[in-house]
Amino acid sequence: GQYCHIGLIKAVEEIVKKRRKASQKIDDVKLFINIDGAPIGNSTEKGLWPILCTDDTELCQVKVIEIYYSAGKPENANDYLRAFTDEAVTLVRNGYQFDGQIIKVTISAFICDSPAKAFILNVKHYTGYNSYTKCTIEENYIRNRTCFPTLNYASLRQDDKFKNFDYEDYQHGETILKKIPNLNLVSNIALDSMHLVYLGVRRRLIILWMQNGPLNVRLSYMQVIEISNKLKDFMKILPDGFAKRSRPLKYWKQWKAIDKEEGHLGYLPCEYRHFLFYLGPVLLKHILPSNVYKHFLMLHIAITILNNPSLILLEYNLSLADKLLRKFVLKCFDIYGPENVTYNIHNLIHLTDEVRFFKNTLDSFSSFIFESYICSLKRLLRKGETPLQQIARRLEEFDDQDLDDVSIKSIYSMQFEKCHYGNEFINLRKYDAQYMVLRTPKYLINCMDNKNDCVLLKDGSVINVCSFATYNSTAYVIGRKLEPEETLYDKPVLSNSLDIKVMKDTSYLCNE
Repeated sequence: GQYCHIGLIKAVEEIVKKRRKASQKIDDVKLFINIDGAPIGNSTEKGLWPILCTDDTELCQVKVIEIYYSAGKPENANDYLRAFTDEAVTLVRNGYQFDGQIIKVTISAFICDSPAKAFILNVKHYTGYNSYTKCTIEENYIRNRTCFPTLNYASLRQDDKFKNFDYEDYQHGETILKKIPNLNLVSNIALDSMHLVYLGVRRRLIILWMQNGPLNVRLSYMQVIEISNKLKDFMKILPDGFAKRSRPLKYWKQWKAIDKEEGHLGYLPCEYRHFLFYLGPVLLKHILPSNVYKHFLMLHIAITILNNPSLILLEYNLSLADKLLRKFVLKCFDIYGPENVTYNIHNLIHLTDEVRFFKNTLDSFSSFIFESYICSLKRLLRKGETPLQQIARRLEEFDDQDLDDVSIKSIYSMQFEKCHYGNEFINLRKYDAQYMVLRTPKYLINCMDNKNDCVLLKDGSVINVCSFATYNSTAYVIGRKLEPEETLYDKPVLSNSLDIKVMKDTSYLCNE
């Protein structure tokens, strides 16, 4: 194979420079590392194996450390990781010097799918016996499928035991990653929500409902058509912030993990994620059998909690999410059969501990941003020949163009559009100017479009925005405050407690 090493030190340098331009205080750099294979096309067996990194700030800068190109994965993981590991050891031990300051560098997590994780750690593949990253539970083999039909206590894997090679039935050999200081090869190997929850569990449930599940949980043809028609109607009123429109349920096999066209400034909801968070609780109500719908809500509520930066601050909420996920796994035995309690479903019971360990939302340490960046890398290719050289040249051109300032400005920009001179007076105050549109890189609010004119405030209020205004250099939102009409669901928790509300209109005009 062919190999291009750009360097971890260079990546850290670019991250630090960009954070400095954004006027961020820089005491340390905490890196997430992603390793995965990606085919460059459907007509070739050759593909890329990049090593990528990003930091844990809102700038979300993905940088290329190295790229390997060949037919298949690298032959030896330690050889593949050697240059990266040598640089990581130097940076973690000595820090990175910038403008006379020593900046601490930490490898916070490796974020990979299960095959890549097994490759870099030199451990059993996830389909093998005793192959779990986080615990020592042993699998059963039921109906030609490796499954985990028990919640009996299994001891958690320990970092020290892994480094001491105590898991001989799990570890095939030593991994060079052991050399990196302060890197724990159990704790710092993250469970990736993109592959585990959305492409794994969520997709598995749809497969069971559509074709492979017990007859009493399968959707009929008419139910699939009903859900698909409702889904079409929902797409007409879906805010523009959801760039990836979910296709009808009958086309579920074509649903994607990420939006292939999204840019590097952030990732947008994918179809499985979108269905789990937003559409599923509404569309499936009164269609799925009651016990199946309540079971789905357990997953929906738990993952919603683990992705809410405010809710995860309270241990009560984390304990609730953990309880719901364990109950979800347990109920899978009864509803879908023990043979369907697969690798991904069992791993749900470890997600809350992951959020506790990383002290951040579940999707903040996921593969979404890396998968999106890999798609961007592949779009740099102009022809099938010499792909590695093409990508290296394009990356060098981007460095020469110094696009950092453009990215930083766009991340923090807020722009008002469609100026008008309305007659809205609030608190006997006449505003300097009023606008109909507020545009930011993350969202659009358009008072002239009923699918983009509602906002949720930090205090939980829902406002139907009528106008934006400025007065003495202060921005205001003018709108009608909507009142809760009913709850979408009340068990196992009230939907309102998750800011999921069914609202009714009101004539009460307010400004915030």
